[in-house]
Amino acid sequence: MLVGAPEIAIARAIVVPVAALGLAEIAGAALIIYGASRLRPRAGGAEPRVAVFFARLLLVIVTAAILRDAVMRTGSLYAEVPTNFLLLGILALAGVVVIIVLPPPTETAGRLCTIAVMLLPALAILRILTNLPADTGTAAEFEKFELSRKIADYWMPFAMVFPAARLIALGCELLPKALVMTMLLALLIFPLRRIGGFDPYLHEHSIGENWMIDFGILSSGYWGISADPRWTADPTQFRLFEVLRNEIRAGRLTTSTNILHLVHDVNPYGKWVRFSVFTGVNDDPLVIAPKESQWDMFMAGSRARSITHFKEELAKRPRYILSEIPPSEPLAIPDEYERIFDSGEITLYRRNDPTRAH
Repeated sequence: MLVGAPEIAIARAIVVPVAALGLAEIAGAALIIYGASRLRPRAGGAEPRVAVFFARLLLVIVTAAILRDAVMRTGSLYAEVPTNFLLLGILALAGVVVIIVLPPPTETAGRLCTIAVMLLPALAILRILTNLPADTGTAAEFEKFELSRKIADYWMPFAMVFPAARLIALGCELLPKALVMTMLLALLIFPLRRIGGFDPYLHEHSIGENWMIDFGILSSGYWGISADPRWTADPTQFRLFEVLRNEIRAGRLTTSTNILHLVHDVNPYGKWVRFSVFTGVNDDPLVIAPKESQWDMFMAGSRARSITHFKEELAKRPRYILSEIPPSEPLAIPDEYERIFDSGEITLYRRNDPTRAH
C-alpha cells in the first residue's frame, strides 16, 4: 500500500503536500521496525540427513554448472558478473561455499534448495532462448533481449545477495560483529578501482558513488535533453496539457480518442511532448526519424509509425492532430482543422465539424 498509494494520486491527478512523501517514508520505516521487533526465532528440529545431503549436492551441481558456463560458454550471463558485480560476485561465491560446507542450522534443506533455484534462471533461460528458431521475428528478438537483460541486470544481483548475506552472518558468528560490520561498510562505502567503462544503472557501485549519482539527478534532473530534465515537460507543454484537460472536461476528448502526433522522433530522453503521461490521452505518433526500415526492436510493433503514413492517417479524419514539426507542404493540415493551441513549436489542431470523439 505504501508503494502503491502514490500511483493512485498520480493516476487521479491528485496534488498532495510534499510532506506526504516524507511521511510515507517514515511510516514505512516504522512498519519495518515494528515488524522486526515482533519476529521470534523458530524452534528447529533435526532434519533428515538424506534431505540435507541431497540439498547440498544440488547446490554443488548448480554452482559447478554456473562456473563452467561462465568460463566455457560464449555470451554467458554469468560471465558478466566480474565486470558488473565484482564485489557482490566474490561475496556470493564465497557464501555458496560456506553454505555447502557449513549449512545453516535450521530449515537447511529448504534454504539450500531455494538458493540453488534462485541461481538457476540465467543458466536455464539462456539455453531455451538460444534454441529458438532463427527466424522468430523482431518481437521474439525483443522478448529474448528483455528477458535475458532483466535476468542479468536485476534477478542475478538479487539472487546473489542471499549467499553473500550468509557469509557475513557466519563472520558475525565467528568474529566481533562490530569488526565485521566495519569491514563490510568499508567495502560498501568506498569505491573499487575499475577498468573500462561504468554505467551507474547496470554496474555495481559504492554507497559513496551512489550519493554522487543521486545528487547529480536531484540537481540536474534525469531526462537528459527533454524539455525539462526534472519533469520532461516545460511550462509551454504544461499549458498544452491544460488545454487537453479542458477538452476532456467539455466531453470532446474521451478515453477512446487517439491524437495523431507528428513528431521528429520519440527518443526516451529527447525533447518531445509526452502528453499521454500527463493526461492519459492515447498517442499515435508519426515519426520522421529513424526511417521505418531502420527501426530497432524497441520501435517495431509499437504505437509509433513512420511519417510516410501521414496521408493514410489523415484520410481517417482524426479528431485531433498535434504537430511538433514545422509546417510544410507535404504535411499540410486541412482547413477543416482549427488551431486550439499554438506556441510556435507545438500546435494542436481540432477538427471543427463533428462533435463526436473517435
